[in-house]
Amino acid sequence: MLFESFWGPIDQQISSIHNYFDPDLTPPRFLPWLASWFDLVLDDHWSESQQRELLNSVIWLYRRRGTRAALQRYLEIFTQRPVEILQKRAKNLTLGSRARLGVGVALGTGNMPHTFTVKVQLRPITPPPDMDEAAAAAEVARLEKQRLELIHRMIMAEKPAHTSYRLEVVPVTE
Repeated sequence: MLFESFWGPIDQQISSIHNYFDPDLTPPRFLPWLASWFDLVLDDHWSESQQRELLNSVIWLYRRRGTRAALQRYLEIFTQRPVEILQKRAKNLTLGSRARLGVGVALGTGNMPHTFTVKVQLRPITPPPDMDEAAAAAEVARLEKQRLELIHRMIMAEKPAHTSYRLEVVPVTE
């Protein structure tokens, strides 16, 4: 009986260990550990529901890694808003009957090949209620900077290496 009392809890943990590998069933404190298996960093910017949604989508995302659809889905999980990714070809391209193309010719003015624009909608950050106005403004600025840096890191990690991007933040209009 003495040994059973010691081994009982351990046996119960071993028999339910598969639950720790399921994003829907694992305890919240294990979500960052589970995310580390996929080289994802989940910090305070991610709510528990966002973490679970990301981990449930990770196989779909990795199968499509480097594509527009995967980057869009990844950012939509983080922002909880629709994300728009715009790919533009050459700007204001006009070819006439006398046009000559050759090596070193850039098409259009301001042409940046392999560049896309990411439009994200972000909700405004609300400061803690117990702060004075100056401290609240500084805290909002700090949190906004952190959020934008995280979005930039996410895009850099998921975009194709030969591409560049422009991030456009659109305020939520609700």
